Amino acid sequence: MSTAMLGKASELEQRERRGIDYLHADVADPDLLEGQSFDAVVCSFGLSDIDDLDATVSNVRRLLRPGGIFVFAILHPCFPGAEGVSGAWPSDGSYYDERWWRADGSLSTLRHQVGANHRTLATYLNTLLRHGFQLDQTAEPRPTPERSGNRPDLSRLPTFLVVRCR
Repeated sequence: MSTAMLGKASELEQRERRGIDYLHADVADPDLLEGQSFDAVVCSFGLSDIDDLDATVSNVRRLLRPGGIFVFAILHPCFPGAEGVSGAWPSDGSYYDERWWRADGSLSTLRHQVGANHRTLATYLNTLLRHGFQLDQTAEPRPTPERSGNRPDLSRLPTFLVVRCR
C-alpha cells in the first residue's frame, strides 16, 4: 500500500473509527510485529507484489495464533490473459518463467505501471507447505457476466485464485 493510500485510510479511520491501525512496513522483515499474534491474516492481491515470498509466508506463520487462518487472493498463476489483458506471466515467456515483469496488455493498467512477480501455482503451494500450513480450501471464482461482458475469452479459464490455509 502506498504512503498516499495509507494517509487516506488513516484519515478515514479518524472520521469513522473502526479500530484499525495502519502500518507501513516490510512484510518480509523478521522483526515485523514482534510479540504480537493474530487469529487471521488476509492478503488481497498482494503476494505478487512481494519479492521475498518465503520470508513473508514465514512471518505470516509466526504471527498466527494456533488454529489461525491465512487467506489470500491472487491473479491466478495459470491465467493466460485475454485480448488486451496481460496474463499472469511475462508475455515474452511462458508460465514456467518465474520472475518480476511488467504487463504490456493495453488494458493492464496497474501491472503495467508497477509490475509483478510471477510464480507458478506449485511455488505458492509448496511455500505454504514448507512453512507448516495445511491447505484448507481453494476457489477459482468464475468471472461475473459483467466482468467478462464482451470478452467471452475471460470466462473460459479462471482469472483469480483464492486460498485458505491453517
